Order: sequence, then structure tokens, then C-alpha cells
Amino acid sequence: MQLSLSDLLSLVSIVAVMLLCIVLYHTVFIAVNLRRLTRRINDLYEDVEEMIIKPLSVADSIMEWLRDYFKGKADHHGKNHAKKKVEVVVGK
Repeated sequence: MQLSLSDLLSLVSIVAVMLLCIVLYHTVFIAVNLRRLTRRINDLYEDVEEMIIKPLSVADSIMEWLRDYFKGKADHHGKNHAKKKVEVVVGK
């Protein structure tokens, strides 16, 4: 059995199409896995960010409270306590 050039080209093209289908199939699975992987990485970054930001926000609120507390103390001690003038009415 002798193969002609057109038969050989048909066989090669069929094999190429089959390989292309296999490559596309694997590409779809790789894309889906990459999407899952990026979602997991994003969740991990959000968890790490929450672990870092939460203590910083607590420390910031404590610092603000202390600043307001000491500012109130400084304002209270810094006021001049003026003597009240009392009017005394002497009977007529």
C-alpha cells in the first residue's frame, strides 16, 4: 500500500487538529486552575492585610483617645480661674 502526498497531508492535518484540540482542552483547565489560584492568593492577601491593619487601627484609636484625654487635661489645668465678682447690696 502506497500513500500519496495528499493522503499524507490529510493524515498530518488530522493529527494536527487532534493535537490542537488537546492543547485547547489543557489550556482551559490551566486557565480555570489559575483563576482558583489567584482567588486563593487574593484571600490570603486579604487575611494578611486584616491581621496587619486591625492592630494598627486599634493602636491608632488608642493614640487618639490618649491625645484627646491629655489635651483635655492640659486645657483644664491651663485655664485661669478668675475670681467671681460678687455684688453686695447694702440695705438702704
